[in-house]
Amino acid sequence: MSAKALDAIWTSVVEGRAKNLRTRQNHLRALFDFYTTHGDEIIRAIQTDGEISRSEAQCVYASLLTDLRTHYDALSLKRELDREYSVHNGKSLQSRMVATPAVYILPDPFLLLYNVLITVHAAIEAGSCVVIELENTVQASRHWVIKAVKEALDNKVFTVITSRADSTFLAECTVVDQTGQSSFAAGASRLEPLSSDVAEMVVGIVDRTADVSLAAKELMSTRLFFASKSRYATDIILVNEFVLDKFIQAATETVDAVAAVVGQAAKDRLGMKQDAPSNQELEGSHVQIVLDNEIAKIALVTSRDSKLLKSKGSGRTIILHSFTSLDDVLDLLNFSNSTYSAIYLFAALSEAKYLSQYIQSRATFVNHVPAGLLAGPVAPKRYATRVDVRYAREMFEYPSPQIVGNEKSRKASSLIKLCKAGKPPRVLATSLSPLKPTGQPPAGAWDFFGVGVVVGATVYLLPIVVGSLALTITGTYYTTRWLLRA
Repeated sequence: MSAKALDAIWTSVVEGRAKNLRTRQNHLRALFDFYTTHGDEIIRAIQTDGEISRSEAQCVYASLLTDLRTHYDALSLKRELDREYSVHNGKSLQSRMVATPAVYILPDPFLLLYNVLITVHAAIEAGSCVVIELENTVQASRHWVIKAVKEALDNKVFTVITSRADSTFLAECTVVDQTGQSSFAAGASRLEPLSSDVAEMVVGIVDRTADVSLAAKELMSTRLFFASKSRYATDIILVNEFVLDKFIQAATETVDAVAAVVGQAAKDRLGMKQDAPSNQELEGSHVQIVLDNEIAKIALVTSRDSKLLKSKGSGRTIILHSFTSLDDVLDLLNFSNSTYSAIYLFAALSEAKYLSQYIQSRATFVNHVPAGLLAGPVAPKRYATRVDVRYAREMFEYPSPQIVGNEKSRKASSLIKLCKAGKPPRVLATSLSPLKPTGQPPAGAWDFFGVGVVVGATVYLLPIVVGSLALTITGTYYTTRWLLRA
């Protein structure tokens, strides 16, 4: 069955069935109709498989619809025609991009339905065929992914398979590996894979200049919602020692606020069912437990030798550690030369600028955590982390510029005339012209401090000099008059 489905996909690639603008629009419209028709069932599947509350599932469902709308609104017939006929109209198109033949999706199992379909949306906008690899499971989300593909989309352009495609087919695909665990992805395709690095850490930083209450609400929410499994949940929170007690108090209040809005079932899910370290395990890691209830556990790490500062978080446990200064936190984070998946930075803007400039992070979010970031897989490496969509059209395209020659173009055949003349070409003189100046003052010129000294001397010494000169002239005048009278 898989081989037959892949043959149909490849036939569609050759025919270009996915590239037509109206086809892409119709696919997205059909998916939107499917989502709205089966909204309750999709929400229930997301809730059940993700072990999250109905309200959280509704947020994921809303994000799914919003993602589709974003890709749909980006399609423009006029823009597509302008680009298609640019050469016909004698215009170069340096920015021309071509859709990859096919997209092969290895989805992240948490929020499976959402992860698969947001990738499909981006692939549809680009004009690529799509193959989804899904294991045989009893997940309701798997059922609804298959149903959406079969009922809303062209099954010669989109398909679901249960086993790995052969290497020949994969070589022509853009492989989307959301699990970050498939070793074949990097070398299997001639196209750059879109791989999510799930091992990279997410760090929250709270400086003494921050709004501590806001920081506590934002950072704690990343770990307390979405079954504590969000790929962008904070792994460790670094807090300036001057506001540590205040942060712990605000974090405790946030936990109480969450407890007030979730039901007992959600409390059980957040508490007993999570794969979190036990108190005995934490005690051996230089840890002080500052809060432990059915909603959350807050652990303060007291030693930088603790492995908890270097590992991904798990379950409902929030790991805290203090720092003394901006340079101290930079030393801590840059010691291992790691790149972080995301940094949530709470500080005054000047301090935030300094910290974000020297921390290696794929994205830094200042004084907020985008709610839309918490659902979905880790953003693929080598592309900017976006808040509006996790996968963008350009991720499924490769550059193929079209350049139209004109009278100003330097043509290859001009070399015949230049070589025949036996003289240095005129372009050589132009090439040898000096570079424009940098604007830097010449060596020995007064710098900022030198100018400051001169200005200071002018402001403070000039009145004294002028006053002394005036007194000297006046004294000389009256002395001369006195001598003449005498």
